[in-house]
Amino acid sequence: MTEFGGKGNVETITNAIIQQIKVAGFDFKVEQFPWFYPSIGEYATLMEKAGFRVTFAMHFDRPTPLNGDEGLKNWITMFCPRLFDGIPVHTKDEMISNTKKQLKDVLFKDGQWIADYKRIRVNGIKP
Repeated sequence: MTEFGGKGNVETITNAIIQQIKVAGFDFKVEQFPWFYPSIGEYATLMEKAGFRVTFAMHFDRPTPLNGDEGLKNWITMFCPRLFDGIPVHTKDEMISNTKKQLKDVLFKDGQWIADYKRIRVNGIKP
């Protein structure tokens, strides 16, 4: 059994960051996106090609609280540095601030940020 980010994981956050990058006049290159978030079908196919028989798979939402008012900023700083490759620090900081403003009505609930995690849990056996 394994669990990892699935299709749509943190998509609200990453789409907002990419939008801010483009609004600021920078190009966003797909290779800057550091993650692979497959669908169940995509991952089950990879497992089967590797010789596994998939016995269980589930794709589910797991809203994840981030600490306090700076939770989103801290998450972006920790997990998203590649998205800002080639962008000056002061511009990056402004983009993160704009991303927070853009997402506040969507992801800030009861005094804390909630990341839109989507997870896949899958089990396979190798005959």
